[in-house]
Amino acid sequence: MRMQKDLHLDEEQLLCAIVEESDLSPQVRGHLSSCLSCREEKERIEESLAQMGRLAERFAPSPGRKVAAPLETVRGPRPWLSWVPEWKWTLTAGVTAAMAVVIAFGSFVFTVRQDRKAANLYLEMLDDERLISEVSKLEENALPPFYLDISDGADQNPDEDLNESGVWMPEHHA
Repeated sequence: MRMQKDLHLDEEQLLCAIVEESDLSPQVRGHLSSCLSCREEKERIEESLAQMGRLAERFAPSPGRKVAAPLETVRGPRPWLSWVPEWKWTLTAGVTAAMAVVIAFGSFVFTVRQDRKAANLYLEMLDDERLISEVSKLEENALPPFYLDISDGADQNPDEDLNESGVWMPEHHA
């Protein structure tokens, strides 16, 4: 810390001397003990602080008494929203909460419906696969198994029994 140009302590040095004089350098402490003007200034600041402390004690509430601020100062004005009544804030908060619940429920229902659609689509794909499998079997042999048993002894080539005009003629066994 340094002294002012006229070799007296500045206000910061005087405050440090009041709070904890041992923090000052030996040179500043020596000046304070020898300079009447700096000691008087320090005493003036100390008296001012003491007077402020007495005022604080006088106006401070006693520890057993509850402190209650007037209602207007607790709530305080909202200059940018002073035209909006309190009930509108409550209504707005309620509507916002209801919208959040509806959105959350709607997204859940939508997800469940999408899952059901996917499951139904999978079942339809399985049915289609079975149908294609049956069609493939019919391409190989279109007769049902019952008719295959009946026709087991018949010629495999029906064109052999037709005559030149295309009429069926049974074979003559001689």
